[in-house]
Amino acid sequence: NHDLCCHCGACIGSCPFSALREEEGRVVAGAECRLCRSCVEVCPVSAITVEEGENRTDLSGWRGILVYLQLEEGKLHPVSLEMLGLAHDLARQSGDPIFGVAVGPGSSQAGPALRGCGITQALYYEGEAFDAFRSDAYAAAIIDCIQFLRPSIVLFGATLEGRALAPQAAVRFQTGLTADC
Repeated sequence: NHDLCCHCGACIGSCPFSALREEEGRVVAGAECRLCRSCVEVCPVSAITVEEGENRTDLSGWRGILVYLQLEEGKLHPVSLEMLGLAHDLARQSGDPIFGVAVGPGSSQAGPALRGCGITQALYYEGEAFDAFRSDAYAAAIIDCIQFLRPSIVLFGATLEGRALAPQAAVRFQTGLTADC
């Protein structure tokens, strides 16, 4: 609601994808917007809303297993390797490819550690917005990855980080969530 906007810039600064900008005295969202709602949460006057459509994402053609590759001090967290093992068990039964996603500083440097792990494709999200763990920014990156790769299964480790991110992805795609299996 442009009439409510106080032009504080909090929304612009909160966007992990740099999707918001001010044009002709109004804040507008560009094509980079991933509907992560970071801007909604920080707006002090509730001027920003995200309209929910009635149409759910059609997941019927989605295929593959995506593993969230959690990092700890720039290296793969042991739970990531555990999730990769589970992904392989599932892939043997389904024949689906295995994907990986890592978010945070130095995430692309995890690539060599993944050689021989049977990952078909891995995406890495790095940048200023991901320098410190912020669940909204990390979740936005994972949601972007899910929209791009379209996996039918997404695995997160049962760590504090995984427990913060998995529900956000499930809500975004209006899917179920099974925890602590």
